[in-house]
Amino acid sequence: MKVVNVYFLSIFAFLFLISASGLAQGPSAAITVEALSPQEIHDMGWTSHPSTGLKTVGQGDLVYLSGKEAGDEEVTSYAWSIQSMPAGAAATLDSTDKAWTTFAPDTTGQYVIKLAITTATGAAEASVTITSAHYVGVGIVGGLTPDFAKGQCALCHAANTADWSETGHATMFELAIDGLKSSHYNEGCVECHTVGFNESPEAVNGGFDDVARNLGWAFPDTLQPGNWANIVANFKPLAHVSNIQCENCHGPGSQHFGDPAKIDITLDAGVCGRCHEEEPYHVKNVQWKNSGHGSGETWEGEGLREIEPTDDFRTECAYCHSPTGFVERVDPASKALDRIGLTGEPLGCAACHDPHDATNEYQLRLPLGVQLASGPMIEFGGLGRLCMRCHQDRRVGGGEAYAKNPTRTYRGPHHSNQTDMLAGAKEAVITFGMVLPNSTHKDVIENSCVDCHMAETGRDDLGEHSWAMNTTEIVNGDTLTHDNVTACVECHGPMTSFEDIKAREDYDGDGTIEAATAEVEGLLDEVAKLLPPYGEPTVDIRDPLWNMEGSLLQRQAAWNWAFVDYDHSHGVHNYQFAVALLKISRAALMYGVLSPGVITGILAAMA
Repeated sequence: MKVVNVYFLSIFAFLFLISASGLAQGPSAAITVEALSPQEIHDMGWTSHPSTGLKTVGQGDLVYLSGKEAGDEEVTSYAWSIQSMPAGAAATLDSTDKAWTTFAPDTTGQYVIKLAITTATGAAEASVTITSAHYVGVGIVGGLTPDFAKGQCALCHAANTADWSETGHATMFELAIDGLKSSHYNEGCVECHTVGFNESPEAVNGGFDDVARNLGWAFPDTLQPGNWANIVANFKPLAHVSNIQCENCHGPGSQHFGDPAKIDITLDAGVCGRCHEEEPYHVKNVQWKNSGHGSGETWEGEGLREIEPTDDFRTECAYCHSPTGFVERVDPASKALDRIGLTGEPLGCAACHDPHDATNEYQLRLPLGVQLASGPMIEFGGLGRLCMRCHQDRRVGGGEAYAKNPTRTYRGPHHSNQTDMLAGAKEAVITFGMVLPNSTHKDVIENSCVDCHMAETGRDDLGEHSWAMNTTEIVNGDTLTHDNVTACVECHGPMTSFEDIKAREDYDGDGTIEAATAEVEGLLDEVAKLLPPYGEPTVDIRDPLWNMEGSLLQRQAAWNWAFVDYDHSHGVHNYQFAVALLKISRAALMYGVLSPGVITGILAAMA
């Protein structure tokens, strides 16, 4: 069942105007420093080293650059060139006339790469600055003392360093080398658990592999306690670049010394994909790419960079649709929007997981409570409260306030109002004076969204970091549907599909007791048929329902219809609430009025 979503149409119309305005003035060139994971490198058949996509890189590290027209206009020619580079440098681009090019900086300093494009509407240029540096380490690993002359991070970033030191990243290599992580740990694992590891002959930049080679350190034959202590005591320079440190995510720091232009900061998931995207064991980023957050199915903030920082559009949308906006909403002190700016990449790992802070489980940016716009404060849901920050209706005053104003061009709840549904937030809907029942899901599922949507399934497109509750695949020409019912089995018994949960009654009145989800879908259709365009199982939320011709009762019932439909769970999140809301909405439309009964008197029992 499809609904015309005016809210999102208005957003894209706005962005189209920006794009159209840009086209009227000619094309705009754009350069991306590409992050390429080990899996992506493998899938393309390349043998080169992976990349984090950072603009600060180790000397000799291969930099992948792609170009395009910012509005996705077709490019008819590309011309890449190195506009400037450090004295004595002799780096070259591997190609100058294709959409992609690569180069490896051959000394430290800054390289400015220029791209000129032509399209059917004109020509444009863009440039990007790549800082080449050496790895120096945070300075405190293994209890060592930071060296200011080397620019080690801990001296200037003491607070962040202290927080980072409590995370799993900060001790990964030292525990593994002592045999405290896995008996399968081997030399091939080291490159993701140390700083600057790149065995390419050109990449000599103070990374772990370079230091180990210079010091003559070799991977131990036996994983046992004492291996790490030996490194700290006898190979101190190697200890400085052990574990997963600041430079793994921000780039090497030898050129930084407080200059923000010579270090990088990003929330792009490609940084994490450098180590978390390599099948078959490291699949978090693989799963994420299969999700709505990572696949581009949801609007991620493309074009927001064109909007002024004071614009309300940024405030209302960026806090959930841009990773930097989300981080600033969770942690205003981070000033993420000012430091990084609005970004168009999808909501990735660091939006939800704080790389510096291990206070919460899984380093989640977890709120104590979530305030709904309609009034209630949500304190249940455990780890799922992170999801609830965005998956909620945003209509102040709820549906009642919106239904009373017949002149609004958009009147439905904000899409993805799952928290309001799960909570059974009566303030968000029109109850017509009735008391609505709630299911027990919010009370018996400790981590709400997380326990269900992230349940393990053994698939990368279902559960865990895909967050998907169903997926399809084609086998021998047949389309098979897989439902993530892992969390359901404990209470509902053996099942393989949501359709295995049958309704208790024929709620939609079609003469058949069907699956619970089918009964809700049937109720949605029945309510829709009583609303413009009448008789159709769809609701047009633009016209005539929401203009002056629509009645208050229609607007109220249609709000409730949209509230259930936009939840997207077909009643699963709060079945009793969804069914009751649709039933009273249908009754109100059928009978014109709906109110609780009133006791007018008590008669004596007849003898």
